[in-house]
Amino acid sequence: GVVRFTNLGVTTVGPYVLRFTAGSLMINSTLFTVTLGPPVGFRAYKLLDVNPVPGSSFLIGLRVEDGGGNTILSATGMAQVAVEAGPTVTFSGTSLAPIINGHAEFNLTLASSGNYTLRVWSGLISTKMHLTLATSGPAPSPTPATSPGYPSPTPAPSSTDSPSPTPPAPAPSPGASPSPTPAPSPTPAATPGGFVNVTSEPGPGFA
Repeated sequence: GVVRFTNLGVTTVGPYVLRFTAGSLMINSTLFTVTLGPPVGFRAYKLLDVNPVPGSSFLIGLRVEDGGGNTILSATGMAQVAVEAGPTVTFSGTSLAPIINGHAEFNLTLASSGNYTLRVWSGLISTKMHLTLATSGPAPSPTPATSPGYPSPTPAPSSTDSPSPTPPAPAPSPGASPSPTPAPSPTPAATPGGFVNVTSEPGPGFA
């Protein structure tokens, strides 16, 4: 009898031995090694400020990967970034960065909040990435809650045997009102920001 296994795949680099079993039968394959494939694109692995705001710089770290998602540490050269779509296509910071041991870092500043599409490329590899830039400013504080009105006066004891009844508490002066006690302000909610790797596709060459 012949058994065939199709569509098997291993994406992580390293040596492997496959084991096949059927009831009491067991056999191992010969040792084989999965090696790195050619570079196909970049992937974001680090965003220094997870909630970047307009006008502030943030650091994006990228790594060069093959089709299996393995980092190609031998990759070198220069990587370039550009804004492909968004509220503004201009930015300040690093637009060109060296690839060292398969990694590159860009320090960017965008002036407007919103959703952006960035393109990073080097040679024939190119990757689209989407970035959401959070809006600046804290959430508005709620209206302070006020305390109840005047306290009730303390009534005199009802017993006639008491030689010295306790006098009632003095009433507040006319026109005076107690100061309202404000409720503590909540911590402003942060507007979500993030950076997501989306696609990897052939792009323009780098001159």
